[in-house]
Amino acid sequence: MVYHQLSISKKLENITQYFHSLIFLLLLTLCNGYLKRRLNEKIFSFNKKILHCRRFDFSELSSKGGQEKQKIFFSFLKKIWARDIKKM
Repeated sequence: MVYHQLSISKKLENITQYFHSLIFLLLLTLCNGYLKRRLNEKIFSFNKKILHCRRFDFSELSSKGGQEKQKIFFSFLKKIWARDIKKM
């Protein structure tokens, strides 16, 4: 009788461990999907910014000094990012 009760409790313990593992895997899958989606959004946003940078006229920088070139280019990027943030 005692052996039978131990056997049943062991089976119940195995079943609960199985369901805990199943729930953990389900949560892990959901989190993985969410993280992949967020990463794809970040990559898409970054690619959009690169395309905007390609439209930048670098010829106007050829006659400028190093720090002025950086200021002009970064002001251009700030305008793009501000526009993207407004769209969100």
